[in-house]
Amino acid sequence: MDNTGFLEKVITHFYENEDKLREAFSEPEIRRILRLRDFYNEMLRNPLQSDGERIVWLKNRHGLKDRQAYKDLADIRAITGVISINREALRYEMTQLLQKNIQAASEAGDFRAVASLVKELKSINRLDKNDPERIDPSKLYPEPTAPTCDVTVLGLPASRPGLAEEMRRKYGKRQAEDVEYTDVPPPTDPITETPTRLEKKQKESLQPV
Repeated sequence: MDNTGFLEKVITHFYENEDKLREAFSEPEIRRILRLRDFYNEMLRNPLQSDGERIVWLKNRHGLKDRQAYKDLADIRAITGVISINREALRYEMTQLLQKNIQAASEAGDFRAVASLVKELKSINRLDKNDPERIDPSKLYPEPTAPTCDVTVLGLPASRPGLAEEMRRKYGKRQAEDVEYTDVPPPTDPITETPTRLEKKQKESLQPV
């Protein structure tokens, strides 16, 4: 089985039902997709598991050998984009644990421990920090830009002094000399071959009052 081609197809069809999967995959591939789905659901239920714990879960749940278990772990990351533990999930789990410990310490009358745990809870959830000030969208403006010949704005080394001006003189002049142009006569009336009314009005508007 070409694993690269398999993964490219799975990324598109990973969440489809089995009937849809049968239109694009063989039965062994479908069984593998369902196993990967099961593994992904386990990762969502327990986001704080280490890779080692996930490998053990795969081996116990699906009877995989080490090599296939590690392959499934790599595949699910490629399919779903799961790279590392989600910070929000970690913050949630730690908050739940601290709240339980605060309750236990309070029931035991250990108020020093309660104060310490509350301080930790505030730090994790940034309750000791001011909420960021909301930005008024109407006050957001695009940064003004202007054309420049300064290559340092792109992180490139500076060109030698005067190069831009030299190129402008050298090539700008050549471009002006190479341009072909034709004098266009003023518009005339096609019948009388006299200047049009529009041209007359334009000339009249230019005359001093």
